[in-house]
Amino acid sequence: WDWFTGLMFGSILSATDPVAVISILGSLGAPKQLSTLIEGESLFNDGSAYVLFLLWKDYVTGIDRNVGEAFAYILRLSLGAIGLGLGMGLVMCLWLSFIEDPITETAITIAAAYLTFYVAESEELKVHVSGVLATVVLGLTLSRFRESISRTSEEPVKNFWEFLSSYLDLLIFYLTGIIVTDQLFHGEINGTDVGYLILLYVFIHIIRGVTILTLYPILANTGYGFDWKSGIIVTYGGLRGSVSLALALIVELENDVDRKTKDRILFLVAGIVFMTIIINGTTTGFILQALGMTDAKAEERRAFKLAIQTINHRSDGLQADLRDAPYYCDSDWRVVRKHLPVLYEGEDKNEVKHTCGRYVSYKKNSPYEHDHDHDPAKNSANLAKNSTNLAKNDSGNVVMKKRSQMATGEEAKHHPHDYDIELNDEVKTE
Repeated sequence: WDWFTGLMFGSILSATDPVAVISILGSLGAPKQLSTLIEGESLFNDGSAYVLFLLWKDYVTGIDRNVGEAFAYILRLSLGAIGLGLGMGLVMCLWLSFIEDPITETAITIAAAYLTFYVAESEELKVHVSGVLATVVLGLTLSRFRESISRTSEEPVKNFWEFLSSYLDLLIFYLTGIIVTDQLFHGEINGTDVGYLILLYVFIHIIRGVTILTLYPILANTGYGFDWKSGIIVTYGGLRGSVSLALALIVELENDVDRKTKDRILFLVAGIVFMTIIINGTTTGFILQALGMTDAKAEERRAFKLAIQTINHRSDGLQADLRDAPYYCDSDWRVVRKHLPVLYEGEDKNEVKHTCGRYVSYKKNSPYEHDHDHDPAKNSANLAKNSTNLAKNDSGNVVMKKRSQMATGEEAKHHPHDYDIELNDEVKTE
């Protein structure tokens, strides 16, 4: 191999896939900061590795650039992708904020993700930025403005993307397995390549360990609670997965790369993915326990958290059912949601607290804009009893309107569902 082929191969193996390690860390109660660090590293590794892969692949296939052109190319791929992903993400979040339907919201996220990648990579549009990095930024934008997804759609959207991610991972592994098996029997892979694979497995851990050691002073002093135990787990937890396999498959499709090089790259990448998942993925738990980084009550807290999520989900379902009921169809459900409690864990992890008004927003100068200090229980009872839209009229009097007719409060008390109640501040408080 020449230098450019080696650099391209290195960029392929730079992309980490910590799904198995994150799952183990969560199940054993390892520090949350450690999971965040490993997951965040993988997130940005995927985008940066893809940018470098495109650069080195161009050199390998005969597209030559000087240093200045290469630097400008990297800036265009990365900064352009960030701008595209951020713009598409903001448009997607704005669109989602006007919709309350799980199927429609899921479809919007799918369309936004694939459209972002298509625009970034399309030869016809000549945008020429990193599609992977743009899609990563799109996802980060949605995560930042997650309230744009309605409460009733959060779970369906999440479940769909988890399924799609698992399905696509499975598809990539399946295709790679077929190709590698064919290479073993009909390609140019031999015993020397198996020896290189074992050496490569050892050296990727040594190189990763040296990198972590070099960055240790920064990591230890930036709020992550990073110590030597965390360094061991981060070094050992650098699994490779579907992203590396996908990049190797891209090389496999290149006609300008010779067959022997393509076969060797795919074999070595597939071998490293297999070994890190089988060896590192299955033994990380034992290392965590040996280092004393596990929590015996992790399973109990996970069940506790699941119970809270189930209660909140059931509450959302009941709201959806009540909105369709004839007696409550005219209610202002923004106000109702404001006063409904949302459960969450207390500071001691064994305490359930609740909050009100987390998911409601009001227009400027709305009569509810400054209504945060009222007793949630009283307001909820009042809304459930009257099932009406509250508003303040110009004179501040208690009046009720039935279609085009006006009625006094006494008349409407006996038929509360037929009227729109207009209350002043004093009556609202009562």
